[in-house]
Amino acid sequence: MAWDPPGARASAMGDASVNAGRQVMQVGLGFDLTLPTGPLSTDGQIRSAQFSSCGKYRLELVREWSDGEGTALAMLANPSTADHLENDNTVTRLCGFVRAVRIRRLVVCNFYAFIATKPKHLIAARDAGVDVVGPGNDETIARHAEQASRIIIGCGAFHWVKRRALQACSEGGVLFGKALECLDVTTDGAPGHPLYLPNSATLRPYSVDDLKRWAGSADHSRRPKKR
Repeated sequence: MAWDPPGARASAMGDASVNAGRQVMQVGLGFDLTLPTGPLSTDGQIRSAQFSSCGKYRLELVREWSDGEGTALAMLANPSTADHLENDNTVTRLCGFVRAVRIRRLVVCNFYAFIATKPKHLIAARDAGVDVVGPGNDETIARHAEQASRIIIGCGAFHWVKRRALQACSEGGVLFGKALECLDVTTDGAPGHPLYLPNSATLRPYSVDDLKRWAGSADHSRRPKKR
């Protein structure tokens, strides 16, 4: 039986009304991706996104402006509601931070490509055996990491992303050997989540050793209640 996250936007992605304006493409990853028919400009911001055809995974989100330099790859925990038309609160905040340092293009990928509006939905899906990393996710991350001039880790202090983030950044992982940055460091040593940071937050180095220290720390983040 397929698992659908309650209340998540992903549950509606298969509707014709949502998929209108997208085209389905075969990309050699063993599954289909849906793409907007063309970049959509909103208030001077060019927006695009890449989803699985089932609508349960968002592989990438791109925001681009007419000025600035370089491309930043932002690695967050998992996608929420942002798409090729709209920003969610996290993406809005992240756009503000990268524009403050004159970055021209922002690519958002996630350690887990599974779309969930609440952490407990992703955890429930994972515990039910769903592939929450997502098919084709590592290949997508690796491609953008090669092209990016800056890589920002902003997954926040969620305990459930520690192992996955460390695996991705360690030897053999898709981000191994890349210079990493973050916008802030939490008291537990985690790379700060853009949604919860002050406007004054600025990019700073964040090493794999920093990530290892956080991954080895005690879990102080709130865990979802068991039903």
